[in-house]
Amino acid sequence: MPADALTAKWRVLAKAQRRYEREQSEAALKETAWQSLAYELAGDYLTRHEEEWHAIPFKHHVRQVQPKPLRAAIRAVVNHRRDELIRSAVGAPGWSWIRDADDTSGGARFGIGMDERVVELPLAIRFARVDQPGFILDAGAALNVPVVRAATQHSAVRMVHVTQSADREPMLVEDDRYSYLFGDLRALPFDDGVFDRVVCVSSLEHVGMDNGRYGAAEELNRESWFDAVIEMLRVLKPGGEMLVTVPHGDPDLRGWYQVFGTEQIARLGRVPGIERSEVQYFQYDCGWARTAFARSREVDAETVPGHDDIVWCIAAVTLTKSTVASSSRTNSAPPQGQ
Repeated sequence: MPADALTAKWRVLAKAQRRYEREQSEAALKETAWQSLAYELAGDYLTRHEEEWHAIPFKHHVRQVQPKPLRAAIRAVVNHRRDELIRSAVGAPGWSWIRDADDTSGGARFGIGMDERVVELPLAIRFARVDQPGFILDAGAALNVPVVRAATQHSAVRMVHVTQSADREPMLVEDDRYSYLFGDLRALPFDDGVFDRVVCVSSLEHVGMDNGRYGAAEELNRESWFDAVIEMLRVLKPGGEMLVTVPHGDPDLRGWYQVFGTEQIARLGRVPGIERSEVQYFQYDCGWARTAFARSREVDAETVPGHDDIVWCIAAVTLTKSTVASSSRTNSAPPQGQ
């Protein structure tokens, strides 16, 4: 091909490339402007409605919002607010970030309109000490979120996220300190005593239930959570600690998860191989507060969307594994009764 013909073709290609880059840049600017406007509208929508929604977390109202793009934008705004609250709680001294339920000093409670994750994630991040070295098992992958990654930017922590299916879990793979394993918490492929700490946030209640939405088997074995606890203890180092959070209240089967009753929480603290256990409760009532027990809530089914899927109270159980050698597998007798 003559040099002048080649030069002409190159000029055409370069012009097309510049036009493509310009169009891409304009499209990116339009997308940014659209997102900014969408978030502004979503924020205005929340401002108009949030006071009437204080009695119940926003997400149960947002499900009814139309059109769908507005619903997605509202969820994004709510998640951003939740992450800000989580970061503030993680950085707060002691328990200053959340009040006791009997505190009558006034002022708003923590996490108004937010679901239980706004309490569970600060608890989990603090407990896991993700800003320090250690090998952590994230049983259920609740810590596989950007707000947790941000808290570990300068630490030597290593973490394994274990969950049911790769199809349902976002893969945050930019950091090789984190890895993923897909499988059953009742059959972990790890040697005994390899993890310094285990975190199981809002996952134990799904074990043995209908996990079709997670790409796993549909079961109805309300007692198999016990086997998962035994297995998580097995891979925990002697003297290591495990944090478990579950919905708490009147025992109830809700298809894809169950609500743990008082007796189930007590049995959790009596699992063989446990040296010490501690339970804390957190109740939603126009915001979250620490409480000594779960209060029953009656909800008008006609006026509250998704009322049967609301978590009003969570139990946070901290278990310390004994330093005395024992066989967890041989002591894993199923719990008795309800």
